[in-house]
Amino acid sequence: GRVLCINDSFDLSLNRFILFKPQKGQIYTIREVVETSNGVGVLLEEIVNKPIQFRDCIKEPCFSLTRFRLIDELGKKEDVIQSIEVLEEF
Repeated sequence: GRVLCINDSFDLSLNRFILFKPQKGQIYTIREVVETSNGVGVLLEEIVNKPIQFRDCIKEPCFSLTRFRLIDELGKKEDVIQSIEVLEEF
């Protein structure tokens, strides 16, 4: 599915681990949905980061699904543009 990024605020301490991050107002394609100890995460087609060491394994870091709004594939382009315009006001 396609998602619209609605939150691109990241803790600065993550910058050395996660090189590429989603940008607010941009549309992405979900590559994989991942169940984590912090909830549901997603990997994106357009963003690939190198795997990093977690507590129990080495894997690519995912992004919380709460950072995105799902876009209905049949939704109108105008609705997506309006959502982006509303986000830019904040």
